[in-house]
Amino acid sequence: MHTLDQKTREMVAIAASIAGNCIPCLKYHFAEAVKQGCTKQEIQEIIEISNMVKQRPIDEINKLTIKLLGKLKNEK
Repeated sequence: MHTLDQKTREMVAIAASIAGNCIPCLKYHFAEAVKQGCTKQEIQEIIEISNMVKQRPIDEINKLTIKLLGKLKNEK
């Protein structure tokens, strides 16, 4: 027995598919979410939130690379 309804489960699965970079998963769960009644606006919001979450570690690694480069002495 599941606590979440099927629409919510598919919405979560879309987010997980984006986070996991799983293209086949995303295609499957996107179609299933539409079948369960997800609107374009709901799916767009899921995508936006998922991308914000994914962007966080990218931003952090970019900050670290800049910091590490700053510690190097310039070559002459």
